[in-house]
This record gives sequence, C-alpha cells and structure tokens, in this order.
Amino acid sequence: MDFTEAEIAQLTATLSGDICKGRDDLLPLILFDWGQVELEEHLKYPSPEEIRTQKKQLRTLSRHANGLAQSIGCLDASACALIVDHQLSALVPLTPGSEVLVLRAGVTQEQLLEADRCLAEMPVTLKKIAMAAANAAAELQPHPMKQRTLHGHLVLRDLATIFEYATGERASRKIHADPHEDAGREYGAFFDLLCAAWQIIFNSRRGLSYRLQQWAENRKNCDGASPLIANISLRHPEWGIFG
Repeated sequence: MDFTEAEIAQLTATLSGDICKGRDDLLPLILFDWGQVELEEHLKYPSPEEIRTQKKQLRTLSRHANGLAQSIGCLDASACALIVDHQLSALVPLTPGSEVLVLRAGVTQEQLLEADRCLAEMPVTLKKIAMAAANAAAELQPHPMKQRTLHGHLVLRDLATIFEYATGERASRKIHADPHEDAGREYGAFFDLLCAAWQIIFNSRRGLSYRLQQWAENRKNCDGASPLIANISLRHPEWGIFG
C-alpha cells in the first residue's frame, strides 16, 4: 500500500510533540516502507476459504504428479523415442508420401539426446514436485482468526511497534475512567494514531475499539511483539534506525 504524502503527514501528526529527538525525520520513511512491504503482506493474507482451496489444489497436484511420474517411468524405449520425435517434430518423410522418415532440417542429434535425457529425468523431477506439494499442503493451516480480524491484529501490532520506536513510550490501551461523557472510551496518542491509520487503511474505524481491546488482552498473555522495526533496519541500514 503506497501512502500519499498527505496520509503520511496525517499519521505523523497524531504523534506531534511525542516523537523522540532524531526520529521525527525517520518516522515518515518507516511508515512509507511499512506500507509497501509488511502492510501489503498483511492485507493479502488469505482467508480460511482461500487456504482450504490452496490445500486442495496442492494435494491434487501431488497426486497427478505422482501418477504422471509413474506413467512416464513405465514407458519403454520405443515409446520414449516416439515422444521425443513428436516433441521436436524431428522426423519428416524423405519425399512427399514416402514412408521413409528422416531427421528434419534444423534438428540436431544433440537436440534429440537432450530431449531424451529430459524425458528420462522427468519421473524424478515430478516425484520431487509431488513431495513438495504434499508437504506444502500439510503445512497450510487456516488461521483461527477471521480474515478481517487477523488483518486488524497484524496492523495494530505493527503500529504499536512503530509508536514505541517513535515515542519511546509503551503502547497501551488507555480508557477514560473519570465519570464524564467520555467515560469508558479510549484516548491518547497511540489511539489517535490507530484512528488515523484505520481510516486510511480500512476506510472506517469500525471495530477498532474491539481490536484494541483484544490486542491488549493478547499482550498480557505474552503475545509476541512485531519485528517490524528490526526488519526495516535490515532493509535500510543506511537509515541508522538504531543509531
């Protein structure tokens, strides 16, 4: 996702006055890079239905690849020669209507040998593909979260890391506790950043409060922090993110 300059300015403005010295110039770069890499990956994370479809496709591929490997392995030498000849359109009649076949002009003996070698090696290659597809299918597991919930969780986790890097403060869910009209509602610079980001990324703030509450609970249960800043530092060592 390519943030516009106006969107970057809107996001950084939510932390105005809270950004650590020396990091105000880095924050726009970090946000833009995040949008192009991690955020793009988060928003493309497949739904459970898409993952189940992928698993089915991979299993089908594995089954067919194994079957084709077995079929090719059962071919005798004459059948393999016929396949190679037709693959290269290698043989043509000596004269129109003749039953005598000769090597077509432009087809070399080396080409025939190479095509024959490739066909001989095909069963091994297909079995490797079948194994890889089967292993990939076994590893694919739908995430327990719904797709939109997962997108929000990943985005929120990254924004918490960005907030903590930029401000030096711990990202947390702050709630008005005093008895007034905003009692029970979230507030603070971190929440302001989330509100701006949600509107830009999801075109709505719907569900943000619930996502924030869930994130806060998960963090209490030792949910892993995002490696975002470390990853960006590896991609852009010239930025001197860690000094």
